[in-house]
Amino acid sequence: EADAARPVPALAAVELSPGRLMVHLAAPADLPSPWDGDPAGLHWQLTASALTATAHLPTEVAGSAPYPQLVTVGATGEGITWLLNAEEFGALTLTGDPTFALDFARYLIAEFAVNAWSSDVRVDCLGLGNELVALNPERIRFHTTGDVLGDVLGDVRHTVDRLDEHGEPSVVEARVHGAGDDLWGSRVVFTDLADDPQLRHLRDLVGADPRRAATSIFLVHTEPEAAPIGETHGVEIQLTGDGRALLPAFGLELVAVGLTGDEAAGCAALGRLHQLDEDPARILGVH
Repeated sequence: EADAARPVPALAAVELSPGRLMVHLAAPADLPSPWDGDPAGLHWQLTASALTATAHLPTEVAGSAPYPQLVTVGATGEGITWLLNAEEFGALTLTGDPTFALDFARYLIAEFAVNAWSSDVRVDCLGLGNELVALNPERIRFHTTGDVLGDVLGDVRHTVDRLDEHGEPSVVEARVHGAGDDLWGSRVVFTDLADDPQLRHLRDLVGADPRRAATSIFLVHTEPEAAPIGETHGVEIQLTGDGRALLPAFGLELVAVGLTGDEAAGCAALGRLHQLDEDPARILGVH
């Protein structure tokens, strides 16, 4: 239950393991019981037993999900799953192996298309990810040019103006407090258009203050001799040729998530059947 007097945590990442959930914050916070935190207030865990012990207590769930861009990025060899809050970082760069970087991007697009907490997210795919549009056309749009970047830039500026109008320090706070009459939507851009001047401007703007932008930009930037991409902001995710995701900022080496083009097309085909209220088993002749 949200406490109006308690600042909303700046969520960076979530670590899921059997019997335990741990959140990693970008700024110190004081979470209520049954959360158990470290002295710095940056890492908080919730065990399954602690959650069970408080299951009888009343809870209040209202408004938009505070972290709509929480998305899976991989797992450790011990089976611990990591999710990243992309909106907290704004500008994210996928480097390394081109094939695995594209597979990684497709997987994230697919998660944004189906995650229940991402219902207010719009995903714009520029030059990649077209296989996944049919998975959820209401959330995913495919573009062959960067013209949509002007629209995204306008949304960022409008969001900042709304935050100022309501006196909210961040989009997460505005969502939790239910500020204003309209939803606090969220935008995600996936692109490989590193040389687009408008994209550079957008990445710099979002990366400078991501908590007030409600936007993240995933740039697939895998050319070995690629030029610099503007100001240094956000997170780099390095994809290796053996399917690993390296996140230097977190000191993580994970088995990367990923979808090949064929797998993505298959997911989209199932999505179409669901939208048509068809039975996949009947279509495939399994019955």
